[in-house]
Amino acid sequence: MNFPHAAGSLVGTARDLARWSDALHHGRVLAPAFYRQMITPTKLNDDATSTYGLGLENEMVDGVAVIGHSGGIMGGQTDSLYVPSRDLFVAVLANTDAPPVAPSVTVRRIVTLAMKP
Repeated sequence: MNFPHAAGSLVGTARDLARWSDALHHGRVLAPAFYRQMITPTKLNDDATSTYGLGLENEMVDGVAVIGHSGGIMGGQTDSLYVPSRDLFVAVLANTDAPPVAPSVTVRRIVTLAMKP
């Protein structure tokens, strides 16, 4: 898939994403200042704040702070969340653009289950 360039020309597995996440969130990809920019919510021109930083989104799943990124392209959808408080990464990849349950739902369900005592 080379039409969408990097958005569709990258090939990897959930394990590859886990390795990438580990390197990214533990300072082996970016200097700390750049990483903070990636995860810091963005102030918009109208003074509103977006939960999306420079590449990653901050949100809460059942009261737990998570950092995530999702994507989709012809033939596939993905979602991933990193839970800093638990050093936990979860990725869901669907090899279709019309899965019966969206990866965004599945990844949040997994994180919720993982956070249970």
